[in-house]
Amino acid sequence: YRATPLPESPAQIASPRLARRVLLAVLLIQCVLVTINLALHEHKGQQTVVLSMIGLGMIVALQVIPPSRIAFLAQSALFLVPLTVLPGSWDRLLSYFTGGVLLRVRPPWSWLIVGMTLAWHAAYLFAIAPTPANALANIGGHVMLMWLVYSLGRLTELATLLERARYDLAEAAIRRERARIARDLHDVIGYSLSAVALKGEVAERLLDTDPERATTELDALVAMVEQTMAELDSIVVDRVELSWATEIDAAGRLLESAGIHTRTRVQTPRLTVETDTA
Repeated sequence: YRATPLPESPAQIASPRLARRVLLAVLLIQCVLVTINLALHEHKGQQTVVLSMIGLGMIVALQVIPPSRIAFLAQSALFLVPLTVLPGSWDRLLSYFTGGVLLRVRPPWSWLIVGMTLAWHAAYLFAIAPTPANALANIGGHVMLMWLVYSLGRLTELATLLERARYDLAEAAIRRERARIARDLHDVIGYSLSAVALKGEVAERLLDTDPERATTELDALVAMVEQTMAELDSIVVDRVELSWATEIDAAGRLLESAGIHTRTRVQTPRLTVETDTA
């Protein structure tokens, strides 16, 4: 039994669009806020604003492309390096960086990096904030946005894993069904075709010596072919059900028609349908 090969599993299954769009929207909002803060509140020069917009555009571009280790490292560098010269505005992007670390870096290293980043950000905010309440509010916003980025990213990964698992389960079900059909074809149709061949050979030998019996064998041959077609239909539609006692009787009758006298004695307890078919 041969069949067309199954399609190969896709190398990468697309993650949910909604989660990716929300993550991208959050990043775009943070980039717009950084640009507005640099231009209107910190009154940075035009060159600084333009360079910042280029850096922000690169961060967004790295977010759009398929995730990889190189893209994550490049994006992390764009999050951290400008902090040395633009800490007052660029720190808005730290929550996206820490959320990405929780997603891409294994514990305990991810906890260490996030803890150090939060400690630096808290120290910086307490140093520049007019009141401790403002600093605490900004830290809380950082933690909430970090958790949002992590949750949406994790949801995307889990949905991708579930989609791949669904594909693998469907592929396994197809393979099991193909194996069942191949087994039934071998066990049932193979025996029936052998019986048909034997009946035809017996009828051919009897045509000259015993035409009446040859006609009887040909009639039985037609009935056997019809039974084989019915068995083939049962294999395609559903699992074929056989009976141990019925198959023994059929084999005995087939041998008797070929002139082979047999005597069988089989003792079995009452069998379930599944065991009898197996």
